This record gives sequence, C-alpha cells and structure tokens, in this order.
Amino acid sequence: MIGIETLITVAISYLSKSKTVEKIQDAAEEAIKSKVRDAYGKLKDKMFERLGMDTEIQPTIERLESEPESTEHQAKLTEEVKKASPQSDPEVKALADQLETLLKQSPAASQLTIRQNVSGDKNIIIGQGDLNAGDISFG
Repeated sequence: MIGIETLITVAISYLSKSKTVEKIQDAAEEAIKSKVRDAYGKLKDKMFERLGMDTEIQPTIERLESEPESTEHQAKLTEEVKKASPQSDPEVKALADQLETLLKQSPAASQLTIRQNVSGDKNIIIGQGDLNAGDISFG
C-alpha cells in the first residue's frame, strides 16, 4: 500500500483535474471517477471520525482540496499523517486499500503528476512507473 498522504493527494488531484480537463470520455472512466469520489469521501470521513479534532489532518486536507497543486499543503499533509498515523486503524487501512485499488483501475489517474518535496536523509521513495527528480530520472 502507498502512504495515505500520497493516496489522498492522488485522489484529490484526480478528482479536481477531471472537473476541468475533459479526459474522461467514456462511461467506464466516469463510473470509476464516481467510485473514487465515494471511496475518498468514506476514507476522509472515517479518518476524521477516528482522529477527532486532536489533529490538523482535517483542515490540512481541506486546504489541499482547495489548492491541489500546493506542495506546501502536500508536505503539511505528510507531516500530519506521520503524527496521527491513521493507517494503524484497520477500518481506515481497508478504506485506503479500496481507494488505491480504484485509482489503479483508472487510466486518467495513472497519467497524473504528483510533486512531493522530500527532505532529510535516509528517505525511501517507492512507486511504480517513472520517477523524475529534477535532472535525475529513475524508471
């Protein structure tokens, strides 16, 4: 499973881009989009329910939803997820797995570009497909 912060970022980007970019032409992609929207909503609601108001996850996600391209909001979400560790809850993890599966079914979602700033040392980046980091490409 990819990290919840990355999953949320991809879902937000997918849902926001599909509103403005007419890449969704066929009924199958529209059905996937609808399922992604529902699964994302359920994941978000469950995280907010489990974590309560003790974390900054809810306002951070709301800021990211309003500005999906903001690397600052993406970095803040990563920080807040590390603090709260919502993926340790079995229901949250199951909903995250469901959302990840749906996103993998979408050709439009696989074409998204997500930028995340990674700082510090001993970082591990895991993913599928091509990874471009500045002038360095891993693929």
